[in-house]
Amino acid sequence: MVIWYRKRFTGLRIKKQAMRELVELREAPGLSGSERIGLLSALIRRVCLSYYPRAGVAALTGKEWLRFLDQPLGDSSFSTGPGLALLDAPYRQHTDVKPGRLFTLFERWIGALPRRGARD
Repeated sequence: MVIWYRKRFTGLRIKKQAMRELVELREAPGLSGSERIGLLSALIRRVCLSYYPRAGVAALTGKEWLRFLDQPLGDSSFSTGPGLALLDAPYRQHTDVKPGRLFTLFERWIGALPRRGARD
């Protein structure tokens, strides 16, 4: 029972911290769209490395990474929707991608994560 509670608490703590960081990133002054998307991409990666087993997440890149992010949502918002911007927008000096769509997608993704981390 104690182990279950610890895992559940850890999963909830990760989600709350991710949402706090998302709000800070959204409100951070003076960042370009590319910079915001790059920081959001790093945040998503950190959340995954904290929430899921490292061996299953750390090596994922490109379309494979986006398909992994699609799983909690049950759709293809990362691999064919606004999440596609995570592939190259962080590496461009200028981008036409609006970070707001990615912030909204990330909020949905956090909400869709299972209650308990996959590290059970």
